[in-house]
Amino acid sequence: MVEKVHYIKSQSLVELPVHGGYGGINTSNGQLALSVFSERAPLPRVIEFDGEGTEEARESKDGIVRNVTATLYFDINTAIALRNWLDEKIGQFKDAHPELFEGEDGEVKSDGS
Repeated sequence: MVEKVHYIKSQSLVELPVHGGYGGINTSNGQLALSVFSERAPLPRVIEFDGEGTEEARESKDGIVRNVTATLYFDINTAIALRNWLDEKIGQFKDAHPELFEGEDGEVKSDGS
């Protein structure tokens, strides 16, 4: 028997760039937690301009800003299903773009940065 699954986009749906994540096991309920973040340069606190609009000085934080945009919670079965899905999609991506990978392990080529 085929079961139809309908996907409905929530009115609160947002698309998020994800540059990394961190998390762990929530020991109180056995779920895995994954907080995802995007990275960017810090916004300046103050920029000083001369009378002709040329920037003279800038005050800003050093380093990078990691903006945590969501925390996701999974039971182990969902985490395994997501891992399997990622493995499949990574394999498809490697097949479609072999020029981006090197070595027997298929590591992503370094761009030198």
